[in-house]
Amino acid sequence: MATLIEIDAFFCGNLAIPKSKVVGWMQSTDIRVVGAVLHIILKASSRIKPALTMEEYGDILLHAALRVVASGNKDDESEYAYTDYEAAQVLCWWIVKCHNQTPVQARKCLDDAKQTLADFYQNEGEDARRCI
Repeated sequence: MATLIEIDAFFCGNLAIPKSKVVGWMQSTDIRVVGAVLHIILKASSRIKPALTMEEYGDILLHAALRVVASGNKDDESEYAYTDYEAAQVLCWWIVKCHNQTPVQARKCLDDAKQTLADFYQNEGEDARRCI
């Protein structure tokens, strides 16, 4: 719970959000914390310092969203919670965003997403695969 309070303090404030904190929060086993990281990536990524590269942004977003999908979370009651299907929609949004980049950026972004999704499909159950 303390981590969620810390994330909320960073998110609601106007201060920079240390990249090291975001990376650390991604190590959490609490799906609410992972959802909060996804929320920061989607809503406050410009405040992460030092700034995320496109590759870092995509890596964190993909892994956070896929962890929520894999969790099978159906509860979106907490402020930063994402259901598994909402997280799958974030993945779709990311693929479209990748596609709309310059050709070189798009190829790298889409290749990374393709490999990450392929690994996910091989390692996760039918419910998670169906969600995507």
